[in-house]
Amino acid sequence: MSVRISTASDLEEYGFIGFVLQGRDETGAVQGVFDAEASSEGVQAFRCSSDNDTVTHRKASAKQSIDLVWSAHKDRCSSSDVYFR
Repeated sequence: MSVRISTASDLEEYGFIGFVLQGRDETGAVQGVFDAEASSEGVQAFRCSSDNDTVTHRKASAKQSIDLVWSAHKDRCSSSDVYFR
């Protein structure tokens, strides 16, 4: 399963500078991976607990919006809800 995540700033004049995001289940365990190639330009995925489980910005420049692609691990994702924070 893949999910497309989009976010935008409601402060159109300023935008937002940086972000770090992970998918986590209700116990707080990191779930899934991000596809930086299919996400917005300037996005990079990196390893926190496992490869590509965390995504962040490449440059601290103002952004109005970002699009991210996240996929559940087929063999390791829990059956509970996943929260992005």
